[in-house]
Amino acid sequence: MIAKYEDMENGIYHVADSEFISTTDIIEIIKGVTGKNVLKLGLPKSIVRLIANMGEVLPIPLNKTKLKKLTSTLVVSNKKINRSLNITKLPETSSEGVIRTINWFRNNNH
Repeated sequence: MIAKYEDMENGIYHVADSEFISTTDIIEIIKGVTGKNVLKLGLPKSIVRLIANMGEVLPIPLNKTKLKKLTSTLVVSNKKINRSLNITKLPETSSEGVIRTINWFRNNNH
C-alpha cells in the first residue's frame, strides 16, 4: 500500500490500528487461532510485585522493568500515516494482523 506513495514525506510513522487491543485480547486471539489452551493464573498484585522485586536480585524472568512493560498501556497515534496516505483507517485491524502473522508463522514452519 505504501509503495505507491513515492512522494510520501520521510519520517517516523506509527502503524497502528485505531482500535485498542489489550494483552488479554491478543492472548485470546492466539488461543483461538492455534487451538491451544492457555493457563491463566490469577495472582494478587502484591504477590506479582514481590516476585518482580525478587527478579531484581535473582535470575528469574520477571523484574520491575518487565512487569511495568507487561502492565502498562501503549497507545500510539496513527494520525500522521493516515493523513499521509489520505485514508481514515488502515486496511487491516490489529486483530486481523495478529491472526495473519500467526498463520504466516504456522505456514512457514516457524
